[in-house]
Amino acid sequence: MTDVISGIMVAAVTAVVIVAIFFWTGQAKKKRIAALHDLCLQRGWTYRHESGSLHHGHRIEGAGWLFEALSRSSGRETAPGSSDWGHSSQWSANGEDPGRSTFILGSRLGGMLDISRVPPQLLSRFLGEEIAGFQAFSAGERLDARYVLFARERPPAAGLLPARCEELLLAWPAQLPIVVRSSPARLSLQLANKRLEKPGDVARFIELGESLAASD
Repeated sequence: MTDVISGIMVAAVTAVVIVAIFFWTGQAKKKRIAALHDLCLQRGWTYRHESGSLHHGHRIEGAGWLFEALSRSSGRETAPGSSDWGHSSQWSANGEDPGRSTFILGSRLGGMLDISRVPPQLLSRFLGEEIAGFQAFSAGERLDARYVLFARERPPAAGLLPARCEELLLAWPAQLPIVVRSSPARLSLQLANKRLEKPGDVARFIELGESLAASD
């Protein structure tokens, strides 16, 4: 009898803990959405919360750009009861710009300074397949220690990016590697394996994207 009562008590406590976790998670989610919504109201941006069976996250639109921080799943099970979820954050400029420079700027993998030691497969996985037609160049005196620049032609001596953009790149957390892709057809800033949700992080990411657009 004692064992039965103990089992019932354990089950009851477990149920209460599970309900509490779901409640806390739901409240935290509502607070994150409200905080991002408030940020957008302050900045004059448009906010939309995305939620579906295979994706969820946030979309923010501003003057000439779109920010997305989403988690997506293919729906396939990777283990019993679990599915594969991928996370990403991206800022992208709207439309094309014939005068935009063509280059890819990425965080140095593991802080590695000698890019020649990085396997091509790893570079293309992180920076994209189009890297195959590019050459590595100096990202500039201020950025070289943390970023690598790939382009088809040697960049101008004055550099490709304005001072404000360089400051934001240097201030960006090293543990969150980013990739900038620029061409006449598109301009984007990407962060893999991370869905930005804190208002401060989102605002900094968007400001970096806007500074890139201002350098066109």
